[in-house]
Amino acid sequence: MGVPRPGGGFRHLRRTRALAIGALACAMASATITATMTGQARAETAIAGSGHPHRSGHRPAGSANYEPDLSLREAATPMAFSGPGQPIRFTYHVTNIGDVPLVDVGIIDHLPGLSHATCRTRALDVDESTNCTAWYHTTPRDVAAGWIHNVATARGVTPEDHSPAFSEPCEVNIHGIPHIAHIVPHIVPVLPHIAHAVRHVEHPAIGLRKRVRPKTYSRVGQVLQYSYRVTNTGTVTLHRVHIHDGLRGLSAISCPKRTLRRGESMTCTATYRVTRHDLMTKVVRNRAFSKGTPAGSRVPVCSRLVSATAYAHIPVTG
Repeated sequence: MGVPRPGGGFRHLRRTRALAIGALACAMASATITATMTGQARAETAIAGSGHPHRSGHRPAGSANYEPDLSLREAATPMAFSGPGQPIRFTYHVTNIGDVPLVDVGIIDHLPGLSHATCRTRALDVDESTNCTAWYHTTPRDVAAGWIHNVATARGVTPEDHSPAFSEPCEVNIHGIPHIAHIVPHIVPVLPHIAHAVRHVEHPAIGLRKRVRPKTYSRVGQVLQYSYRVTNTGTVTLHRVHIHDGLRGLSAISCPKRTLRRGESMTCTATYRVTRHDLMTKVVRNRAFSKGTPAGSRVPVCSRLVSATAYAHIPVTG
């Protein structure tokens, strides 16, 4: 569901419609309210990077060229509340997407009244993940506002020189549901509007597929062609769509447009020239993710990380 904002979304439906939607959610156990998660949408959507290029390969912290980086996905349970004092559990899935181990991993979340976030582990090797948890109890102010908007960021440092790493901000929204006893008389007249609203729930998401051609190389200077298929898999238009790919020496990534409507796709391209180092290591491997910003929001959604690999093939002579 998109971020509620003045002038749009469920927050400014007529009162009877909002009340009826709440009743329907209470009366039907199958009705759920999903939250926006940015830097990735919530379900298998995007793991957000820090906005820095992701360098290929795993380097020790003592190396001159390493890139500490984290991704974050946030969720809340339950996704709706009906009164003050209701407990809500926030969970944070943190992944080390850089190329150096990290320590002192934790969560930055400034929601007033939120408990300290505790993590299963505070040290992450490359590509390792951990889950963190925090608790919150709804307040009368939350009930009056009709929703809770929360933004969090994952953090960590490198073990040797304490270089910091931060994820992209990730946000989640929890919506208030009025008590059903007060709204039963309003349900029947607005059922058509409820059905229309459910069909038009906002859910920003973006997907990415990546490939390299050719898949093998044999000489220095050989050109590898990368293609990135970006798709708006959500229900709202995405702006400022672009690709992050940290392969050193990669050309600028060219995309035909910066805006994708719902269900729309585009193909972006880039090139890379094989180096002597690539012949020695016999592999060129790198990761990328796509990013786009929903209309009315400053926090982007990100795709999951995808990889493309090319291998050296040196013909045997003599």
